[in-house]
Amino acid sequence: DMKWFWQQYLGEHKAGVYAVPAKAQSLAGLPPTTIITAACDVLRDEAEQFATKLRESKVPLELRRYDGMIHGFVHFAGAFDRGLTATTEISQDIKNYFESKR
Repeated sequence: DMKWFWQQYLGEHKAGVYAVPAKAQSLAGLPPTTIITAACDVLRDEAEQFATKLRESKVPLELRRYDGMIHGFVHFAGAFDRGLTATTEISQDIKNYFESKR
């Protein structure tokens, strides 16, 4: 299944640093980043490894893992209270970023 998803994402392009930033040698200079992971998500480890690479590059980072949640839980905020919580926290992070630029 993952091969199919990669094909949908990349099309005929190669998986370079613009498509997969984790492949970059350094992520320095990227904007503040929020990463939300779900404990029961097959992609959780990769997302958290990317967070480690961001930290190593001194990128301001908010990393939050939601225990008991599945991939896509944020998209189902109406069904999962924790999805609503995550959406609210993401929105607050974005608001805080732009308010700090005033």
